[in-house]
Parts: sequence; structure tokens; C-alpha cells
Amino acid sequence: MPAAHAILKFSGSTGYLASIRSADGQVDFYDGFSYGGRVALAGPANEFFVSYLYSSQVANYVNVDPPNESTDQWFSVGMRRFLVGSQRAFLEFAGLMSNSDSFKRGWVSFRKNGVVLSVSACVDGTFGFTHTENAEGSYDFSFAQTDMAGNESASLPLQWIVESPAPNPPVVLLPEASPYVSNGNAVSISGSCTSGNTIHLEGASVDSMVCADSAFYFTLILGDGIHDFLLSQDNGTKRSTATSFQWIRDTSPPEAIVVSGPSTPWDMSTAEIAFTANETPVSFECRLDAGTFASCESPRSYTGMSLGPHVFQVRAVDASGNVGLTDSYEWSVAPINTIALGPSA
Repeated sequence: MPAAHAILKFSGSTGYLASIRSADGQVDFYDGFSYGGRVALAGPANEFFVSYLYSSQVANYVNVDPPNESTDQWFSVGMRRFLVGSQRAFLEFAGLMSNSDSFKRGWVSFRKNGVVLSVSACVDGTFGFTHTENAEGSYDFSFAQTDMAGNESASLPLQWIVESPAPNPPVVLLPEASPYVSNGNAVSISGSCTSGNTIHLEGASVDSMVCADSAFYFTLILGDGIHDFLLSQDNGTKRSTATSFQWIRDTSPPEAIVVSGPSTPWDMSTAEIAFTANETPVSFECRLDAGTFASCESPRSYTGMSLGPHVFQVRAVDASGNVGLTDSYEWSVAPINTIALGPSA
């Protein structure tokens, strides 16, 4: 049987190594009491027995080169028997530290651009690291595992691209409608945003402000016309897409026009008047004689009209709330003429 070669390192805060002997008992590699040390193992046998005292906190291992876990066998019976295989031997004392597997399996190093940032013991076949990068960019990392003999594996590369997303666009809450149509000389645009971000207003008017308490607010004064705006926000690094908003300012009143009505004199108690306006969309308000204006549509019909003169009035109201001047239509309801028929003279 070929000779086995290994270096046994042993230490302990409360334990002592008593002896190390070959399985056949013929070779004493170590005999005595020691608090710690190193023992070279070489001989015809590959099985050894170790005796020890008070080893509840002993961390011991055998350092050989190179390792091969497939040939390793671990025992914790009798006097502590351990095998020195063709590659590696490992001595396990009773009461190893809680992370005993980490001593068996080694550790993993975490590198950035080739520089070791951290080392983690491999526990139960797993390891973990936490790393933070505050700046955007591409970072190259690598991982390598080292066994108890100091042999390092090939590196496992990892590229991490840190790229923060652009903020969401601001949300316009008021006015609720877009396009917003009004006849006032100003409009106030307000909504929600991310506090600390800069809100940009562009288009028919240009302005900016810092979002505070998750809100923004702009007041705009412009003349009549169609005004288009874009609102976005940036966090100092990236800018959001834009939210669009349109304000139509119209201060010109619409014009109502009567296009048809009953002739004069009118000998019927019913009448129908048709009308239109010079712009759309509009709504209409009508009244007859001394009545009050009320919403109406064209044509407007009346029944049961009394004899005599009548006046119809109509006015238009546009989407901006402008109320136009009235247009009127007049006619008179006359009695029906009758001719009495009698015998001829």
C-alpha cells in the first residue's frame, strides 16, 4: 500500500491531543499531551487513530495538497479514526465549532476587479454575500472557493449592471379634463409627483419647480387660443417621460341665429322655430314672451298659443361658458276668418 502523506494541524482552547498512531499500532506519529501543533503523517498505512482529552472546542484539520472530496471519508467513532486518502486527510475532534462544515469545505472569496472584498465560510454547502454600489455603472465581480489545504478553484465571473429606472411622469390631477376649456385669463395646473424631483413644464409656457410634499402647482396666464403643455420630472440622474395637457382659452361669445319660424299673421295656435349658432359645440337657452330662459334644442315647438303678438328669443352658450347675445323672432297669432254662406239673392 502506498504511503499516505498529510500534515495534521491541531489546536484547542480546552482540548489536548493525546496520541496519533497508525491503525496497526506499529507507528507512533505522536505520543504525548499537547495544546496544539503540527504532525507530519507518512507511512505504509492510510488509517490512523487519535486519542484526545476535553476537546469540546477544538478546531482541527489536516492540510494536504491537492484536495479531492470524492475520496474523503469522515468518522466519529471509537477513538477518532480518520483516513488519509490518496489526496487528503481530515481530523475531526468531538465538539467542533458550530460551523464545523465550514472547516471541512473551506471558504468562498468575493472579489471586485480582482480585489477581495469579503470572505464567507461555506456552511451546509451554501455561502452568501451582501454588497452595495451607490453609483450607476457596470461592475465585474468573481467568486472562488478555497479548500482547507489552501487550494483555490477557478473564478466564477459575475457582471452586475447598476442602472436606476427613470421616475414615473407626474400626474395632473387638476384640471381633471384635457383639453380643459375655459374663458378665464388663467389656469392652475396641479398634481402629484415624487418629493425632491424637479418638475418641468414645457410647451406654450416654460417653468420648473421642486416637488414638495408629493405635489406640484403651476399658474399660467395666456391669451385666447389652444395651448399645449408637457410635464415631466427628473431625479437628478434621469428624466421621466412627459405627461401632456391642453388648455383652450376662449373668451369670444357664440352667436345664435334664428333660421325659420311662423309667418305673420299666423292663424294657428302652434308654432315651430328653428335656430343654429356660429360655432360648435354650444348649448341653447330659449324663452317665449316674458318667460325665463331655459335649455332648449332646435327646433323649438309651442302649442296652445294665445291670439296676439309673440316674441321668441334664443341665445347660445359655448364650452368655455361664454353666453352670447340673443336673437329674436316675432310673429302674431290672428283669428281664423270665416265667411257665412247663405242663399244667393
